[in-house]
Amino acid sequence: MSLVRLLAGLGLLLQAACDRPGACPAGQAVALSADAAERRIAAVLPKGWTVAARAKGVVPYGVVPGPGGPDAAAVRLTLVGPERVAISGYHCVRGAFCAEPIAAREAVEVWIVSAAFAESAGPPAMTTRGASLIASCRGRAIYGLASRYAGEAIDFDGGFTGSSTETSRMPPASGDLPVSWQTWRQDVGAVVR
Repeated sequence: MSLVRLLAGLGLLLQAACDRPGACPAGQAVALSADAAERRIAAVLPKGWTVAARAKGVVPYGVVPGPGGPDAAAVRLTLVGPERVAISGYHCVRGAFCAEPIAAREAVEVWIVSAAFAESAGPPAMTTRGASLIASCRGRAIYGLASRYAGEAIDFDGGFTGSSTETSRMPPASGDLPVSWQTWRQDVGAVVR
């Protein structure tokens, strides 16, 4: 076997190891700061997508922290796309029912946490959908969830309740909501590799 083929095969093995959530090959051990991960995520946004909101010290939606508790340095980025989506039948932040359609846009919420952050094995939060681990390498873990965004006044928390209806199509009970950025999981996960 030639050296070129051997090195190519090793490269594929390293890439495959980093594609699995929680796995990081030894050659990728150089730590990545949260700020650097944020900049890299902003750099991979497709045309028409922007970083609309940033919050610090938040737990990925639908994830119960383990014994170490929440990651105080965790960052949530709300990435908003160009597609508009009408939402109706949603309970607003202050508990009032919004009977009129809410003009929202497609979104992806991304949490950048320390790789030491651990999920609890306890019961899941009361939600139909939650963030899932996308990648964990270089000292960072990235969680993500396709969502909807209607500005700071209305918080969809990344999920929908049974009383929520997306007028264009019913949100799935599990899996991602449809967004125009179809490769967002791969693109965002690649920032820590």
